[in-house]
Amino acid sequence: MGDINILAKDGFKPIGIALVLAIFFDFILGLGFIAGILYILAIALIFIYRNPERTVHSNQNEFLSPVDGKINSIDIKDGKTYLYIDVSLLDVHLLRSPIDADLRVESHIKGLNLPSHKFKAKKLNERAVLDFGKIKVDLLSGMCNPPMKLNDKKALSKGERFGIFVDGSVMIELANNEKLFVTIGDRVYSGDTVLGAFNS
Repeated sequence: MGDINILAKDGFKPIGIALVLAIFFDFILGLGFIAGILYILAIALIFIYRNPERTVHSNQNEFLSPVDGKINSIDIKDGKTYLYIDVSLLDVHLLRSPIDADLRVESHIKGLNLPSHKFKAKKLNERAVLDFGKIKVDLLSGMCNPPMKLNDKKALSKGERFGIFVDGSVMIELANNEKLFVTIGDRVYSGDTVLGAFNS
């Protein structure tokens, strides 16, 4: 939405550093092996920070996936619906707003990078809770996730990019038992996949 860069701006610095170091080790120091590793790292970073264009196609009452990934669980408890999405290194890593809303970062706790499926990860890993009003999004960092960068812009349009999340687990909490259009095992895409619709 409005961002035509093929790379997310957050990736410019790490990609640039990797390329400069690769050139330095390659042409100045003549250490081809180390330079090769850095070139591979730069390519990997370009892949991680790729920014494909997404066009929102949904009704006003529908809500979108905020991340790319795979749904591994859906729970309904105390009248609320919880969707759990695994995000891997192969996914696109841009976070996008699921609805038109004012974003409030309810909490953001720095931490470790243990595998997100481990029990201790829920207590020790970096995590954040994002409040979009009718929807809450919990981010739990995984092994390869760099420090989370969340846009401090408050008012977001549906599908608008607001941060980067490379690897880990995402829980989407719906305030009510809303109608869902997805099921366990489905792949979802941020700003593109319609997860469901509000009942009211």
